[in-house]
Amino acid sequence: MSLAPASKPGQLYLGGIQTAGREVFPTDPVYYDSKDLVTHGVCIGMTGSGKTGLCVSLLEECALSGVPALIIDPKGDLANLALLFPDLLPADFRPWINEDEAGRKGVTPDALAAEQAAAWEKGLAQWGITKDHLQAYRDRVDVRIFTPGSTAGSPLSILHSFDPPGAAILQDDELRREQAAAAVSALLGLLPGAKHDFQSREHILLATILDKRWIEGESTDLATLLQLIQSPPFATLGVLPLESFFPAKDRNQLALNLNTLLASPTFQSWLTGEPLTIDTLLQAPDGRPRLSVCYLAHLNDAERMFFISLLLNQTLAWMRAQSGTSGLRALLYFDEIFGYLPPHPKDPPSKRLLMTLLKQGRAFGLGTMLVTQNPVDLDYKALSNCGTWLIGKLQTDQDKDRILDGLQGAIDSSGKSMDRAAFDRILSGLGKRVFLLHNVHASAPTVFQSRWAMSYLAGPLTRTQLKQIAARTPTPSSPSAPGSLNDFISQKPEATSTIVPPAPAGLTVRFRGAPGAVLSARIFARAEILFKDTRGGDTTTTKWLLELPSDASPLDWEQSMVTDPANPPAEKPPADARFTPLPPVCQDVPALKKLGASLDEYLVKTGALEAFTCTGLKAKSRLGDSREEFETRLRQIAPQMLEAESAKLRDAAEKKISTLRIRLEKEQSELERDKERAGDRKKEEAVSALSNIAGGIFSMLAGRRSTGVRQIGSALKTATGKRGMSNRAALEAEKTAQNVSILESQIAEIESALQSDLAALKEKIDAASAIETTRILPLKTGIQIKEFGILWSDT
Repeated sequence: MSLAPASKPGQLYLGGIQTAGREVFPTDPVYYDSKDLVTHGVCIGMTGSGKTGLCVSLLEECALSGVPALIIDPKGDLANLALLFPDLLPADFRPWINEDEAGRKGVTPDALAAEQAAAWEKGLAQWGITKDHLQAYRDRVDVRIFTPGSTAGSPLSILHSFDPPGAAILQDDELRREQAAAAVSALLGLLPGAKHDFQSREHILLATILDKRWIEGESTDLATLLQLIQSPPFATLGVLPLESFFPAKDRNQLALNLNTLLASPTFQSWLTGEPLTIDTLLQAPDGRPRLSVCYLAHLNDAERMFFISLLLNQTLAWMRAQSGTSGLRALLYFDEIFGYLPPHPKDPPSKRLLMTLLKQGRAFGLGTMLVTQNPVDLDYKALSNCGTWLIGKLQTDQDKDRILDGLQGAIDSSGKSMDRAAFDRILSGLGKRVFLLHNVHASAPTVFQSRWAMSYLAGPLTRTQLKQIAARTPTPSSPSAPGSLNDFISQKPEATSTIVPPAPAGLTVRFRGAPGAVLSARIFARAEILFKDTRGGDTTTTKWLLELPSDASPLDWEQSMVTDPANPPAEKPPADARFTPLPPVCQDVPALKKLGASLDEYLVKTGALEAFTCTGLKAKSRLGDSREEFETRLRQIAPQMLEAESAKLRDAAEKKISTLRIRLEKEQSELERDKERAGDRKKEEAVSALSNIAGGIFSMLAGRRSTGVRQIGSALKTATGKRGMSNRAALEAEKTAQNVSILESQIAEIESALQSDLAALKEKIDAASAIETTRILPLKTGIQIKEFGILWSDT
């Protein structure tokens, strides 16, 4: 019979219900909710229990659900995830057949390959899994085998592992120092004689150097670190002088040990390949979830601890940069964890990092699955942090007791009670590929048989076999898969993911959008341009935010649009955002390099400022003002200038008029006096003449003829003199009157001229509106590219 699973979105198909003690094929499928893995899990079972098959199926299901996994594989078993053969042909199995096993069975390798192909086809069919399901899985999931320190698979470079973390960690002193300490512990584990515990002077020196460099925003490669060991950028450590705490002679020995490591030809493999970035490990460039198997079977113990510590440190930094979520964003899977999370009091560099991930991962959607043969390999506190237990056949009663103790603690902490005797009976009766599933989110434990793995379980792979895998380049197809393995197989792959697709190395990644939005990628750049005004020496800085659409063709800044630079995109994605696959235009590294190099030239050509000058109004625009803004200013300047210039004309005219008015007032006063004098002279003339003539007539009548004649003659003579005086007074009054008239005319002329000048000035200012335009180019050193890379946006 076959077990055809029903479609259940978000559920992981692990196998079928198994009645304890009965060797019959399961009839009811077992599903596990993927989000329950955010409370972490542990899988324990002896060699031959079927533990690897179960965990491979679990990882297949996670990937089908859109959840990527970061897989630490010390032995090489999990590299089997790359062995997927949709056609189930014997020829597909043949390269992976163990010829020694064929010899022991007394068959040829070809015959064994045919036998394995038939067994896999039958086994999958029993669980309702067809060739179409296998092809759908291949199309949906990207499996990559990484080999740090080797080129057998895909090498990983640690060059950037000592670079400053993201802003969220840099700004938190405790988190920053914690990450620096972890990176240093990993490195010291490779150096002979160096102590990597947090209290050693080697650790304190290197952690202090790294922390100081990170605060200053400086990247630190190993060569730079070697130099800084010899000449640290500080004179004291704690309260002691550096030379007292760690003398130069001892520091030079530490530097020599590091140099010996760097000079080793074998170490060069650690510096090649893709950068060790978690985004790259979790998602393929086309947006598919990635199962990244970090194959470590070729490394010695020190090298494994070095890489695992670096990887966990990077994972922790990545996790803290994510937004909170209640779902499962990614899975950290650690196979054969013996020695990396040991019980107290052992404390290797990996332990502190794993404990932090177990305690904090839930809030960020990062689940951890720990796998081991022996429960005593694991720290008790770590076990208590695991909400899911997958327990297979155990080797000893001691192992069973340890499991029961751990389950007791986990169940008690969840507020439930445990029937220890019942669990004891279940564990004692487990057979091959039969497991006890205890989930704190479920009402009761489940005993089930694990389904058949889609990937071929060939056993631990060698480096030679890894090279064969690297040479295989399967091409995805788009089959229609009837009878779905689960809801995620039967449907067309979703175009979105909760994981940010990794961008090419060296590019900045920024985000803009609302919580829960679907974000798509485009190229963007943020720049600042410094200008100096050639008209007056003022300077200004303009800000630019350019965006290129994802379908831009050609890839040229001429296709860009300028958006609001006052609202730069964020460093973190919005909560619960989903991401479409990274478009090809954002993956074309040569084209992106060319585009980035052309930005300066484009900004010089396009970013020039227009400056405006109005000579008539003696005005110039400020750098950065638009023509409309300048015209608005001119409409304010013109009335002000008219008033100022009019005031000058009025002041000048008023000064002239004031002088004339003073003279006019003086002349008017003089005229009044002249008229008064002329009148007095006239009266005096008449009175004097009449008086003298009358006296002469009186003398003649009195008989004094000669006297009278003289008197009359004298009177006439005096009258003539008086008349002359009177005439002169009249002339003076007339002359003064003329002066008054002249002054009044001059004042009237000045006032009339002022009105004409004011009218002419208004016409001049009204006509002085012509605007001249000048192009102000950026300073040669004034263009600063602040960011260039990928912008994820919901607009």
